[in-house]
Amino acid sequence: MKNKLFLCGGILLITLSLNAQNIDSFTVSNPNPKVCDTVQLINLSTNYDSLKWEVSGGYFMGGMGYPFDSVASIIIYDTACFDIRLILKRSSTYDTISSFCAIKAPFPHVIALIGNAIDTIDVFMTYFDPGYTIIPHPCIPVKAHYKTGTVNTKFLGKNILKYYVVLTNNWVDSIERIVYVVDLTDPQISLNGYSDEWIEVMKPYTDKGATVSDNYDKNLKPVITGYVDTTKAGTYKLTYSVTDSSGNGPASVTRTVIVWDSIAPEITLIGDDEYYVEVYHKFVDPGFVITDNSTSGLTTTITGTFYKDYPDSTPTFLGGKSIFYQVKDAGGNSSDLLVGRAIIVGDTTPPVLKWNFVFYLVLEQWQRFDSNFFDSVEVTDNYDTNLNVEMTGTYFTDYLVNYTEGNYYIIFNVKDLSGNKADSITINIKVVNFISTPDVSNPIATLFPNPSNGQFTLELGEAQIADYIRIFDVSGKQIMHMDQPQQKNEIQMPVHCKGLYIVQVGMANGIYTSRMMVR
Repeated sequence: MKNKLFLCGGILLITLSLNAQNIDSFTVSNPNPKVCDTVQLINLSTNYDSLKWEVSGGYFMGGMGYPFDSVASIIIYDTACFDIRLILKRSSTYDTISSFCAIKAPFPHVIALIGNAIDTIDVFMTYFDPGYTIIPHPCIPVKAHYKTGTVNTKFLGKNILKYYVVLTNNWVDSIERIVYVVDLTDPQISLNGYSDEWIEVMKPYTDKGATVSDNYDKNLKPVITGYVDTTKAGTYKLTYSVTDSSGNGPASVTRTVIVWDSIAPEITLIGDDEYYVEVYHKFVDPGFVITDNSTSGLTTTITGTFYKDYPDSTPTFLGGKSIFYQVKDAGGNSSDLLVGRAIIVGDTTPPVLKWNFVFYLVLEQWQRFDSNFFDSVEVTDNYDTNLNVEMTGTYFTDYLVNYTEGNYYIIFNVKDLSGNKADSITINIKVVNFISTPDVSNPIATLFPNPSNGQFTLELGEAQIADYIRIFDVSGKQIMHMDQPQQKNEIQMPVHCKGLYIVQVGMANGIYTSRMMVR
């Protein structure tokens, strides 16, 4: 079976070839109809028992009998190009002749929203639906219209409202609106207690927290940032913030907590309040103990003349000095009284005497020591300088008064300005009359003449061997030296000064000492 499509004189002709003798077809009166146009369907087929028209995009005029007539009229309401079917019944056989539309034209909407297609409403608020409007169809009356769906503002989320219009041909047009229930309100937060609080240092702090409320969320808890350290005086900030499940916020409040210290620290010395320190010796401060309700932020100030004059703690001058201690805590409280100690710098080290000559001297009668003789005594002291040596003894009280032969002594003493006494030195002096003294001789060595004019003979005893000969003046100064002397030695003194001289002969078994008077 073959379908054929013809367009003749503005009439759309559709034929269906059943056999060679019978051609079944139909035509339409208006091949290009518009919405609400009337189109006639005309049957051109023969030899059939009954027929029936089926169309899409229109409805029949004149009641229910029209689809069974050879000529039927329809009103176009849906498309400008529509489908038509002619069904022919022959005996018990049905043949169908069809025309197929290639392009559909949209059916005009008969309903439109008032307001937005997507809307929002704050939770717990009453939603007023702006509704919809009906656009009359140009040729089909409205049969009914209605709405489905509700907006529940007690819960956040998506709500759908659908609006329907039903035409008398039972065609339904619809449109929808989406309503989101949202939370646009920030949560509320308020402090429990005061916004500014004071607490004594080292006392426990109990945070009173904050109260949170929200129009939708329940049991919201604030987030707390910041801390309070009651061991240290200072100003601390606690911030309480809250954000609800919809992201509203954060709402914040701040509490200022001031940790303060009203108790002054106390300072107690370790050791005594007075110390004696040797001059030029370093003073080791025994320190002190601080008592306070807080152990942080303490500042100690040390004043006084001791550390001012001796920053390295080593005094260089005698006298009294002071050290004062004061402590201040982080709250600005100072110890009530200056606590201090006295430092007495003194000198207990005695001077030292040194004698740079022999401790036994021979002096010719009527002679006396000149001033240079006493330069042989030296004095050293750890602090004082230019100390005067005190000289006492029978040399001054007896010999320099009577000038008699005999044994005398001189005692050297010295005392520093602090009263420290040195160990004394004593030298012994033998005063002789050389005029009545014969030549000095013994089995070891013989000096002659004696007294002399500076030239004399030193003769060793039999079988005596000497290593050296030395001659000293009475001040201890060596004026002559001879190594490896002979058995008999002629000696000429290098200087000719009257006075007493000491002659030493060094031997393997000891030192021989004798006197020589030069006139």
